[in-house]
Amino acid sequence: MAGATWTTAGRAGQALSFDGVNDRININDSASLDLIGGMTLEAWVYPTALSGWHTVIMKERTGGLVYALYAHDNAPRPAVYIRVGSVDVEVAGISPLSLNA
Repeated sequence: MAGATWTTAGRAGQALSFDGVNDRININDSASLDLIGGMTLEAWVYPTALSGWHTVIMKERTGGLVYALYAHDNAPRPAVYIRVGSVDVEVAGISPLSLNA
């Protein structure tokens, strides 16, 4: 954990709070995190500001991403990106997430 802090103001008790700049949780690579047949990426988020890219979940590879879930993808909207072959495929929401909710 780098920079994030625990809070009791989570949806169901404790939660992690991120500053939106450089806080993160790093998880070592594992074959169980590879997309083989399918995977559900899900998170409760409580954005207090949205601009630029706000990453919720990301699995990286050398030179880019494998898959990512964004609360805001600079468009502005929530989106998921997945690397298929040599192309990043995107599925995006049609409106931004609500702030402070």
